[in-house]
Amino acid sequence: MKRGMKLLPILFLFLTNPVFAASKEVVQYESMGQKIMVVALITITFLSVVYELFSKRIGFVGVIGFISLGYFFFMQLTTGFASPGSLFIFVIGILLIVIECFIPGAIAGIIGFIAVVIGFVMAVGHSMLAFIALLTAMVLSSILFYIMRKVLKKEIMFYDAFVLKSAASSEQGYVTHVNRTDLIGAKGKSITTLRPSGTAIINEERLDVVTVGDFIEQGKEIEVVHVEGVRIVVKEIV
Repeated sequence: MKRGMKLLPILFLFLTNPVFAASKEVVQYESMGQKIMVVALITITFLSVVYELFSKRIGFVGVIGFISLGYFFFMQLTTGFASPGSLFIFVIGILLIVIECFIPGAIAGIIGFIAVVIGFVMAVGHSMLAFIALLTAMVLSSILFYIMRKVLKKEIMFYDAFVLKSAASSEQGYVTHVNRTDLIGAKGKSITTLRPSGTAIINEERLDVVTVGDFIEQGKEIEVVHVEGVRIVVKEIV
């Protein structure tokens, strides 16, 4: 926590440094179409990220999201609304979020998310428009997430890349781990926060587990719902 808090002054220095700060010159949007374009590009970017969470690999929707994000910053930089500093802070935020995926600890992810939001706000160049754009993107993204999880019953596949799996199959003559199908239905307790991977005690055995997508706090009662090789999938008992 203390190490994470030390990063906040550094982020503040980037925001206030003339090299990274947005231009002092006030630039006005010339038409409503420009404002709508900003809201649309940010919203498409957010929606594509949410959709890709449920995909095993980056597909067409992900490409559209990358194009929208790239065009947004290109448009803002060339029209004078954004400075290179806004893009720099945004990239730093993305890197911190990626680090959080590999080394869970919440601090890097939180600071990364804040940096991403700040990067967007600086790039928009207009506080009210930035608020409207981010609010629209977050609301629609939340709706899409709800539809994918609760209505379509999709699992978050993105996290699979960070969960240890057996690389060889029995057909190839390799047996690297015992398939723990005997654990299906077993109950236990999380001893670390599952975000979505972590450690739990099941049948008095300490095991690495992963949730079906939702985060589970430490000390919660859990149940094994699926086992695939060394991948033990659990859900919280409500």
